[in-house]
Amino acid sequence: MESHFLNDIEHGISRRWNAQDKLRRGYPQYYIMGKPVNKRQYEPRLRNDPTLPPFKASDNDPLVWLPKGFLPNLVSR
Repeated sequence: MESHFLNDIEHGISRRWNAQDKLRRGYPQYYIMGKPVNKRQYEPRLRNDPTLPPFKASDNDPLVWLPKGFLPNLVSR
């Protein structure tokens, strides 16, 4: 699952994948300050709102390459 937030309010693109590493039906979803919008409503806002992440089809892939030297915080069980 991947979602973008601004001040704890969903703001940007939300994606969810199923167990077969495919995007779930109905995703990606788009939000502007917590309000769900469609892609046609979302795209024009990108020009004037730098807090919105742009849509990139490659981001629909569940595998993400992290920048060299990036170490995520890992929690051991």
